[in-house]
Amino acid sequence: MSRIQGENRDFKPHVTLAQNIDFNNDGPTGLDFIKESDFEIIHVKEICIFESVNIDGKLEYKIIRKYPFKNQ
Repeated sequence: MSRIQGENRDFKPHVTLAQNIDFNNDGPTGLDFIKESDFEIIHVKEICIFESVNIDGKLEYKIIRKYPFKNQ
């Protein structure tokens, strides 16, 4: 099994809701629309750890490991 090179900073788990959004004059300003959104309840079956790699200006994601929740 290959090892991933570690970083010298604290790990901060997160969920990416949006990335590299191109807002035009007709769209929302900044991310205010997320603050005002009413998100529904979601049912999570597993958590996946991804590696993101920038290849020729395009991000590609590879699943490194899956952690399924029990009773799913």
